[in-house]
Amino acid sequence: MDLLEGFEAIPVAERVVRHGNLITAGGVTSGIDFGLSMIAEVMGQDEAETIQLSLEYAPAPPLDAGLPERVRPEILAAARRGMERSRLERESPDAIASDRGRRAQLNLASHENNEITLS
Repeated sequence: MDLLEGFEAIPVAERVVRHGNLITAGGVTSGIDFGLSMIAEVMGQDEAETIQLSLEYAPAPPLDAGLPERVRPEILAAARRGMERSRLERESPDAIASDRGRRAQLNLASHENNEITLS
């Protein structure tokens, strides 16, 4: 989450975040949370709960190591070492400029149409 500030985003510890007409999610299973949130918003909570039940989606991870503040320090250090190269690529000035341009285009299009932007 510490990379978000470089993109002028405010980090929050939520799985699904809505800010104006932008709705986003982070993490693998939060994509399911995102979909269920959208269904609840558009079609109602009963429909979202019916779909959740049909998916048998009741997350219960076998480990409690999904957040940096919950994992042992040696595991966090190993994960950071393993992700260092891709992080450096994402933090490069070219990558940041490209992302800002893409976000500006999406923002402009969504504001012009007053639509909800999915990302």
